[in-house]
Amino acid sequence: MMTLPLSFTVLLFLVILLTLAVSLAAVSALAVACGWLTGNQSSLTIPTKLGLNIERLIGQLLGHTARGNLHKWYTWEFPTRPSVARRPCGSRFFTELLVNKSRYTQYHQRPRELDPNHFDVYVTVSIPEIESLAEQLLKLGQAQGFNTYDQLCNTLAFVQQGIRYTADLSPQTGQLVEYPKYPLETLVDKKGDCEDQAILAAALLTRMGYRVALLILPPHVALGIAGFNDKPGCRVSHPATSSHYLYAETTAPNWLPGEVPREFQPYLASGQFEILPVVMREPN
Repeated sequence: MMTLPLSFTVLLFLVILLTLAVSLAAVSALAVACGWLTGNQSSLTIPTKLGLNIERLIGQLLGHTARGNLHKWYTWEFPTRPSVARRPCGSRFFTELLVNKSRYTQYHQRPRELDPNHFDVYVTVSIPEIESLAEQLLKLGQAQGFNTYDQLCNTLAFVQQGIRYTADLSPQTGQLVEYPKYPLETLVDKKGDCEDQAILAAALLTRMGYRVALLILPPHVALGIAGFNDKPGCRVSHPATSSHYLYAETTAPNWLPGEVPREFQPYLASGQFEILPVVMREPN
């Protein structure tokens, strides 16, 4: 029987591995292409890092062809903690959003409401891209069989993972400044501080039918979600409406509703916070 040289065997093994890698890439690319063509890309899952990188590349390529629009690409992983363990470990979603460039510029140039007790104006403003993204997230949840709590967790994960926490710095001095953003700005910039992330989450969740409030702490802004009284975690009560809000952290991944970072717990325990319910108004 003929014996193959060791070097040839190694080379053959490497060729087989390369062929498998190319095949996996082709399958992932085909799945993504089908998603783009059918309009169901928001409900696809990403099984491997290889597929995820290919999809990001496609998103970047499409960004060069979106005339008059900014093409934004978002990926996030559904929480896999014990309380929401129905989802398979590592389940990852992605979606795209086309943002009108002139509308982004318009909001970016708007004057700012700096009083935290009026931050709800950033949530309630009508922005087509926010409506579109909220609808995409709802359809994703329906395709995945999410209940309302799963949908809440998934939307929070979208904000926690898709928006990088970055403090507001003055371009002139480099010092910290408070500069609340409209949710469209935060989506395009993919970064913001606590009030920007909380405002974005509130804007999406209100469009999805949730009752929310902004929780204003002396050093922080978080989110409150009405309902879910059967779920564990920290709640705060609004004395004027007798509504109870489940605390929701938006600034970092892996915080589930009801969980409070240690540094903010004393403020909640001592009542050093304000509750700003978000009331959506009918368009004129």
